[in-house]
Amino acid sequence: MTINKTPIFVAILAFFVFLGPILVSAETLPRPEATVSINNKGVVSIKNAVIFYTIGSTLFARTNWDEAYIQWSLRPSDNMKIYKRFGGIASLSDIKVGHILDVEGQILLGSQGLDIVVSKITDQNLENEDGSFSGTVYSADGEGKVFTLKLKSGNDITVSLDSNTVIKKGVLIYPGNKIQNKDTVLSVVGVYHEPTKTLRATYLELGIDYSIFKARNFQGTLKSVNGTELPANIVVSVGNKDYTVHLSEDTSVLTKWRFKTSLQRYLIGDTVRFYGAIRNTVEENEVDAEVLRNLNL
Repeated sequence: MTINKTPIFVAILAFFVFLGPILVSAETLPRPEATVSINNKGVVSIKNAVIFYTIGSTLFARTNWDEAYIQWSLRPSDNMKIYKRFGGIASLSDIKVGHILDVEGQILLGSQGLDIVVSKITDQNLENEDGSFSGTVYSADGEGKVFTLKLKSGNDITVSLDSNTVIKKGVLIYPGNKIQNKDTVLSVVGVYHEPTKTLRATYLELGIDYSIFKARNFQGTLKSVNGTELPANIVVSVGNKDYTVHLSEDTSVLTKWRFKTSLQRYLIGDTVRFYGAIRNTVEENEVDAEVLRNLNL
């Protein structure tokens, strides 16, 4: 009698194609202690199943107890839900070999093995979530790379910025190194890592104190004059900050006693007072002056 060995060879080959990845990766896979429950209706709940192989949409997992283990075939149901560790939505493609899953489902009808039709998966390895927060800045590094955000709940998170982070303050694109302690963060969005309380920010919107843009009086020392006829610009040192003061054709240029005069009489080092509104710029150091007075004249 002649025995056809081809089907046997194909079966053995198929077995090793399937088993090969298991044998190769078994030593490197995590081995968390698992818990499994199956009720009398075939409803299954597994904690700490480790993925060792995938074929299409089917996941192959094992549950470990010391040196003992059981292998499972996890088949997606039509309405299967996949979640990250802290509740965010994930997809099947996010699950990789070596990931640890909590699984809920039903034993496959007519199955002779441990095949489960899965209704819910929670992937314990997916710890990054889409995050959105608001609060107040403190502990800013001054370089625009990282700061601590105090949330309204009283909790803190660490916010990291990079060259791709879009930072806005009002309509302005704002540099990260201008972020200061006590700045208000209306919204910061990015990838949040719950275990370390760290947000890798992609978008940050800072609040504006619009009261600083209301017209008011400033007084300081004249540092430079650009032009003697209006319109012109002057630079005035007020406290520890230099302001560029824009003088239009309608700006009143006066003496101390409010008599009209010209810029030709203004000298470097004179004490000047001007009334006007700060422009909404990144540096917030430009003023459109309505009135300029020289207190030395």
